[in-house]
Amino acid sequence: RFGAGTIVEAEIRLPTTGQGTGATVFAKLVLGSTSAGATGGLAALINVGSDAKAQLERDGVAQLRTFTATVSLDVWYKLRMIQIGAWASVYLDGTLLGTGRAEISNEVADYFLLSTYNSIADFRNIKLWTLTGGIPA
Repeated sequence: RFGAGTIVEAEIRLPTTGQGTGATVFAKLVLGSTSAGATGGLAALINVGSDAKAQLERDGVAQLRTFTATVSLDVWYKLRMIQIGAWASVYLDGTLLGTGRAEISNEVADYFLLSTYNSIADFRNIKLWTLTGGIPA
């Protein structure tokens, strides 16, 4: 269990070679809970498909928040998600994209994973830490 507040961060690049086609070509950071009654995973993602964007999603709500950031192939991005109680914030290259109600206030994350869909992705500098007091600067 990671605690009531968790930060996940990784640098992600989706190379030109080997990608699928269509609107959905993404890589994401996922926090989730296996607790009884849990709503599942919460994720921050970059989508370089025909609908290039950054998003916050939760199981059952695929597009909880869509952000105006545009992402491209062959570029390294630092993606960060901060989850505190029922809220999650997404940062791209150090810039806050936005915050959304994650609706997971009764859950404490107990797993972290990296995921892709219809894509090949490179991940580096993967970090995970928990908060013991307040939101970081």
